[in-house]
Amino acid sequence: MMKRIFFVLAAAALGFAGLYFRGQNATEAERRADAIVEQDLAGQDPTASIDALKTFVQSHMGASVDFTLTAAYDRDLKAHQAATASADQSQLYTQAQQACSAQRNSIAQAQCVTNYVQARMAAATPAPSPLPEPKLAKYRYDLKAPLWSSDLPGALLLGAVISALFAIAGLFTRRKRH
Repeated sequence: MMKRIFFVLAAAALGFAGLYFRGQNATEAERRADAIVEQDLAGQDPTASIDALKTFVQSHMGASVDFTLTAAYDRDLKAHQAATASADQSQLYTQAQQACSAQRNSIAQAQCVTNYVQARMAAATPAPSPLPEPKLAKYRYDLKAPLWSSDLPGALLLGAVISALFAIAGLFTRRKRH
């Protein structure tokens, strides 16, 4: 009877300790993800930190984390929009110069170009950008930790399961009487 109680208490203690340290892994992963987002906001390249976080998550149970690099996405989107706008404007201006080349007077030609650009600026179709349009999914990270790993929480929870099995096995053993 005492052995079973010992195994039950050991299983409970190991289980609670395993769950506590599993929570610590989750907290550490969140802390690292927040640091990566801060790096991104500061304009720094977080690639090395992301790789380190991926390694941490893959080897620690309970460390699943997701985050989005919104600052990098916004920067890339603005660069794409600027490239698209400048390509549109340069093409429109070239077309205007070609259309107004028949004007011999420079003032009349300038007025013709201005009128041409203004008339077509709102209706201009965007030209293909040299930069591909950024997709938000490329900036999202959803890192999943394994269900069980051989880190401290994994070892503690494995110990809890083994202790519980010994306690259960103790129920089915016969006592020998002298």
